[in-house]
Amino acid sequence: MDKSERYDSDWRMIENLFRSYYSMLRSYAFRLVNDFCLAEDIVQDVFMSLWNNRNNIDFDSELKPYLFRAIYNKSLDYLKSKKTTLVGASTGLVVGL
Repeated sequence: MDKSERYDSDWRMIENLFRSYYSMLRSYAFRLVNDFCLAEDIVQDVFMSLWNNRNNIDFDSELKPYLFRAIYNKSLDYLKSKKTTLVGASTGLVVGL
């Protein structure tokens, strides 16, 4: 398999995962961050990370738990950064910008 064929194969695999799990993952992210647009961004970020790290991921294993954990972690990262920014704003300090 040459580089172009491998790229196409990887792209189809990620696209199939995206189509299969997007709605479920977006709903999960929304429950965590309570913001629909942000939930969409989180899911996109997770899939971009999946694409960028596709050579290091075992696609033969079950990916659903991996994807949900990635959404959870990305959502927590956002909530932590938001909390830091809000705490800084309430004290008069500019934090998290």
